[in-house]
Amino acid sequence: MNDEIIKLLTERYYHDQDISEWAIKCLEKGYDSKSLRILASMPESLYSSSETDDYLKRALKELDWDNIEPEHYLMRYAKILAKEIIENQIDPIKASRGIYQILIDLEYPSELHGWYEIDEMIWDQEYFLKIGNKGYFYHPKEELISEIKKVSEELVKLKD
Repeated sequence: MNDEIIKLLTERYYHDQDISEWAIKCLEKGYDSKSLRILASMPESLYSSSETDDYLKRALKELDWDNIEPEHYLMRYAKILAKEIIENQIDPIKASRGIYQILIDLEYPSELHGWYEIDEMIWDQEYFLKIGNKGYFYHPKEELISEIKKVSEELVKLKD
């Protein structure tokens, strides 16, 4: 399973966009199935969620993505984000928030424990910018980014 599929499945998991937009994106990336085409023509606002859910299940089965468990693709997505942080391809704060959300959604796997402290550091950084007070986890922005990259490197090194 490639990174593109991981990203698409994660986007669907988090409902980052309307299901028809998601289906169109899949089609544009070269993935195709009868049910995916139907989904692409079904804005969620015009159809019941049970109807769109049914076509989503069919599309996932037709694409052979139905047996990929969220635990697997979310953890892989966390590693993709970590790699993009290291390579300066994504905002480290935004990506860290995404990884922290995965930590919560996967019920705190040990591979992501470093993101507890990163989340506290981000929170303290934002608190400092708003209020001017430094919390226990406060680090200047450069140090915060350095810590995020360090934890990202540790995550990327882990085997799938």
